Amino acid sequence: MAYIVQADLTEQLSASQLVLLTDDEKGGIAVADRVTRAITSAEAEVNAFLGVRYSVPLTGTIPDLVQTWTLHIAVYLLYTRRRVPDDVRQAYEDAIARLKAVVAGHMTLGLEPSPAVSTTSSQGEISGPERVFTRETLGGF
Repeated sequence: MAYIVQADLTEQLSASQLVLLTDDEKGGIAVADRVTRAITSAEAEVNAFLGVRYSVPLTGTIPDLVQTWTLHIAVYLLYTRRRVPDDVRQAYEDAIARLKAVVAGHMTLGLEPSPAVSTTSSQGEISGPERVFTRETLGGF
């Protein structure tokens, strides 16, 4: 399940901005492949952080925070094809800072975290017949 879709981007950016950021061919329309790549890359970046604490990709209802962060990252990635305005860069940096806070445990998404991987080693138990050779039985040799 995608965290955001192109329609989410058009709520953040105007249609003309989206065209300016994706239309290298000057066809006058937003190039869907470039928009999809930005969304996919943004989701991958979010998952790279969240994967430390949660099973990714997230399923079910996606928390609003995750959608907002993914949107800010996708907008930033689109702008990196041109010149990134300061407010877009700041929104990206804020999203990354929040993702780092989730990883560090300073923020939560309200989801169940992944089960912790056990770092303790388990020792097996060996059973068998009594020892034939011991210090006592071999004492004269």
